[in-house]
Amino acid sequence: GFDDEDSPGSSSGPHDKSWQDSYAELLTHRLKRNSFQVSPKSPLHQWIQDQRLEYDKYVEGKPSALTSDRIRKLNSVHFPWKVNGQAKSEDLPCSWEEMFGNLLAFRIRCQNFNVPKQDYQLYGWMSAQRLMRLRYQRTEKRSELTEERIQKLEDIGFPWEETAIPPAWPKAPHFGPVAG
Repeated sequence: GFDDEDSPGSSSGPHDKSWQDSYAELLTHRLKRNSFQVSPKSPLHQWIQDQRLEYDKYVEGKPSALTSDRIRKLNSVHFPWKVNGQAKSEDLPCSWEEMFGNLLAFRIRCQNFNVPKQDYQLYGWMSAQRLMRLRYQRTEKRSELTEERIQKLEDIGFPWEETAIPPAWPKAPHFGPVAG
């Protein structure tokens, strides 16, 4: 049987919650199901439909509940604005976008970036972003970490400081003190 643990006995309608709460619910759903597909009976389904309608208004220059900040947040997790327009490659686990989505869901759920070392995949990915950014700053050589991706990480408050890498992590690059 399919056990829907997202909202058992939820009495509040989709408009009773704040946008941020629904956004967090969307990320949690995506993390659990590895998909944006939601049961049509779920309040989240209506919220997703609303985002698409508001986006169309925004693009047409009409008054919309969507702000550029909200659009940027949804874009950062590759929200499918068109029902059948989602590229399948973006659903592959371990893509940069997928890992970013996982990190964002973790931050929303835990209110911090203290990913446990036991979560090797996400913890290692964070370390890799820091290393790639350092290389990028030193050489301005294009890597997997583009200017756009750096901005996405900065938009969610990603901790770039070396203090965020515990010394016990075996493959952590050793950085000297950060000036400033």
